[in-house]
Amino acid sequence: MTITIPDMAAGRVSFGRVLHGEWIKFVTLRSNLPVFGAVVAGLGVMGMLPAIAARADSGLSAGVAAQDVLGSMSWAQLLVAIPAVVFLASEYTSGSARVTFLAVPTRIPVLLGKQLAVAMPAAVAGVAGAAVAFGGNALLLDAPPEAWVAVRAVAGAGL
Repeated sequence: MTITIPDMAAGRVSFGRVLHGEWIKFVTLRSNLPVFGAVVAGLGVMGMLPAIAARADSGLSAGVAAQDVLGSMSWAQLLVAIPAVVFLASEYTSGSARVTFLAVPTRIPVLLGKQLAVAMPAAVAGVAGAAVAFGGNALLLDAPPEAWVAVRAVAGAGL
């Protein structure tokens, strides 16, 4: 019987591997998909509320409604905090953070990996929600915002 010893140099810890591990942990949490779906829906609905108010003749002009698309949906951005806190705290409460820090002895790559694992879907949800809001406003308003303004605001919503 021959015992083989694995090559330890092939399994070196790199930031790419840490990020991949944190991404797998993030994706496997069942609550993340519905919460990010709620973020997209919440951003879209809250962004269309000024246009709905302008169509209902509530004294809000169409120009003001077109400018206030992103201003009315800032509360929905708090929904991103829910999966971020669950993702970060679940590993510490279950004690599995010990295993993570045994594999990656320094904390900075792990914390940056966790931050990027949450930031990437949050950016996608922000862009998608703002695109829904601007698309809905273009259908509801007689004077929708200019295309370059909408593209810039949608990209900024992702950031």
